[in-house]
Amino acid sequence: MERRLKVNPKNPSFYQALALVLDALAAQGGQSRQAAERLGLSPSSLVRFLAQHPAAWTEANRIRREAGLRPLKS
Repeated sequence: MERRLKVNPKNPSFYQALALVLDALAAQGGQSRQAAERLGLSPSSLVRFLAQHPAAWTEANRIRREAGLRPLKS
């Protein structure tokens, strides 16, 4: 089963996908593994997707920092 997330930034749904990933991360207290599982993704796919988008990466690490977690590594 393919568990990767790839959305072209030109796709009209791109920002919806980013919001969904960040919302899942926030809902799971910054835990990327749990957020990925909730979305049916592999944890590495979730992290790679966020890492490709600087503003989303910054927001993801803000969520993690507020939860007392270390920043994600790309």
